[in-house]
Amino acid sequence: MAGPKRVSDVMTTRVATVKPDVRLQTIADAFERHPFHHLPVVNQEGRVVGIISDRDLIRACTTGHFKADAPASSIMTQVIASISPDATIVEAAQRLVKLGVNSLLVFDDEGRLRAIVTARDLVKALAGTEPPV
Repeated sequence: MAGPKRVSDVMTTRVATVKPDVRLQTIADAFERHPFHHLPVVNQEGRVVGIISDRDLIRACTTGHFKADAPASSIMTQVIASISPDATIVEAAQRLVKLGVNSLLVFDDEGRLRAIVTARDLVKALAGTEPPV
């Protein structure tokens, strides 16, 4: 019998990122054209300095803070929620709930972005671990 599924089993390793100075209109266009819902914001050195979700963008629009020419850094969340690729998917789900976020970033030993795991990834994985009722 196999052990519990790990974050490394369900994480997405091809992660789209943006620089802090990318215009919000460019980010809105990217969310519209692509199936992702989270964009890590990376600096010139490739280090994650924030993250923007489609919810952040919607919030900016509904509160009047969306300015097409404003930079990503103007609405990004600077608190970065992360998890080890060796954590179980249950631990990842518990971390999402505890932190009130919808995604966790996975970093390598040098602190570089390696992958992302989202609530959607975890729901799909957890739904497949139990027999149907």
